[in-house]
Amino acid sequence: MRGDGDRRGSRALLAACAFLLAAIASSGCVSYVPRPNLVVNAAGTRIRVERLVRTVQLTELRLVIEYAEPGAHLAEIVLARANAEQCRFGWAPTAVVADGVASEPDKPLELRSGQRLIVSFGAELAPRVEKGVRLDLLTSHAGREDCVAIPITTGKDEHRWHRVGNAWSFDTALGGNFFTRSAGGVVGELPITFALARRFGESRVYAGGGIGAVFCSARTCPPEIMNEGTDNERRSPRVGLELPMLIGVDTMPWQTGPIAFGFAVEYDFDYVRLKTYDGMRSEWLQGPLVAPRIALTYPNPDAPGLSGGPALGFVALDVPVGVIAEHSDGWTVAPRIGMRLLMSVPF
Repeated sequence: MRGDGDRRGSRALLAACAFLLAAIASSGCVSYVPRPNLVVNAAGTRIRVERLVRTVQLTELRLVIEYAEPGAHLAEIVLARANAEQCRFGWAPTAVVADGVASEPDKPLELRSGQRLIVSFGAELAPRVEKGVRLDLLTSHAGREDCVAIPITTGKDEHRWHRVGNAWSFDTALGGNFFTRSAGGVVGELPITFALARRFGESRVYAGGGIGAVFCSARTCPPEIMNEGTDNERRSPRVGLELPMLIGVDTMPWQTGPIAFGFAVEYDFDYVRLKTYDGMRSEWLQGPLVAPRIALTYPNPDAPGLSGGPALGFVALDVPVGVIAEHSDGWTVAPRIGMRLLMSVPF
């Protein structure tokens, strides 16, 4: 029976992890705008790159045809390596949409001033975009073909991108802390917390609250008696109510592939309600902690300005270490150490 329970617990944990990863994947739509503006004039055509959009499924380039000669057509469009010969070799898009209408494959697209194009490429080309690519457009007009080459990611300062949106994120964390000695009668806690975070560069400031359980020392609270009067009788610490509040700062400045490393600095205020030998009692716990962190997130692209990583959401494992204090009949301070699983979803 115990083995069945362990297996059910393992399956539930795996399902929870899969849900967290799916939630992050579904939230990973990130837009970038060029800094400075990316405009190319060539062969009587003026094209401005308005935005680059990355999702789990595809990479989109959104273009505006600021000027096109009457009768001009787009014969071919490809994504090429940044140092490749222009309009010779490249990867074809999965779709080209002009003013909301999908173009027909292998049919020249008429270009008009003010026209908006959305050019989509599959997720398999994302590593190419990170290494450096160029968008090549082969145009035709009056029997003449010309190449319009637009640098997208080259590693040069004049071809930088700036991420827009997703300054805020919503965090959910579940975990527990063990106190090495009693603080106001409490020897451990198991909270679930929710927080709003605001990004400032590579760091975030967050604040929130939640609900949880605390475990009371047998010296302060009568223990819970399970299966009383039977051969399986046992005692366990009495559980009390906890309403945690928190404020903190975190950062993850180190990343390799999809793994990021960082830490959080946090201060907690916890309202606790205990059933003691003398009756119900309320008290406040508070204290700082530092939590080293390892996170599973999006790879950080090499191309300048195409930020990835924690800015796009993550699942992290924290190991909080700190102290907790309670002041009723004088200060009692206890070291604490714990573990928590945290999910962050930008919006």
